[in-house]
Amino acid sequence: MAKFAKFLAGLIFVLAVPVFLFAGNLIWVVLDVGTYERLLFSYGAAARTGLSAAELRAVATAFAAHFRDGTPFALTVLKGGARVPLFTERELVHLHDIYNLVQFGLRSLALMGAYFLLFAALGLRWWQGRYWRSLAGYVLRGGLLTLGLLAVVGGLMLVDFEQLFWVFHVVSFPNDYWLLDPSQSYLINLFSQEFAQDTALLVAGVTAGEALLLSLVAGGVIWWGGRYGPANRAGRAGIGR
Repeated sequence: MAKFAKFLAGLIFVLAVPVFLFAGNLIWVVLDVGTYERLLFSYGAAARTGLSAAELRAVATAFAAHFRDGTPFALTVLKGGARVPLFTERELVHLHDIYNLVQFGLRSLALMGAYFLLFAALGLRWWQGRYWRSLAGYVLRGGLLTLGLLAVVGGLMLVDFEQLFWVFHVVSFPNDYWLLDPSQSYLINLFSQEFAQDTALLVAGVTAGEALLLSLVAGGVIWWGGRYGPANRAGRAGIGR
């Protein structure tokens, strides 16, 4: 029973690594004003919406604030000589759904972080003299799993991002408020599919870099422990005698 518990705990650790890295980077992008500004100005949002540079910056700030703490949107646009809300009620519902998803992601990241710490603490008892090599082994598996999953998902994004984007929305949201009319929706014209695709590739690239770094460091710890660890030193001492 104890062996199965250790196996299950290790399996959860390894599976949580790619989720933690990808979700953490995705939320970082969603909450970063600078990322919104760079991408909004890169994909012709001003031409599609008629919004000025100052208004686009206000959009970027409002989005980051809303997803961070639920700050209501107070953005307006001039139409027919009067200022009206930038987003329709349907768009606002969808944006609130994204806010709920972000908050769920933040809570999940906190739980996974706590689990990683608990797993590392329990390892002090489980592995004792081979603690760092054993922990590094799980980190290495998690890093390699992340790279493998990213290779698959990245390939799918390059082959058919539109279909993958549709599946993401169907799985992530409890309604169809994300289906918007481009002729009437500022939201869909602000954030084009090209915007979404490049954002996804950015997140995937950063996650891949982190996973590669984790794998290299963990692999180095395993190699160092095997070459210079206590058991190896004891063996060399015995040969010397």
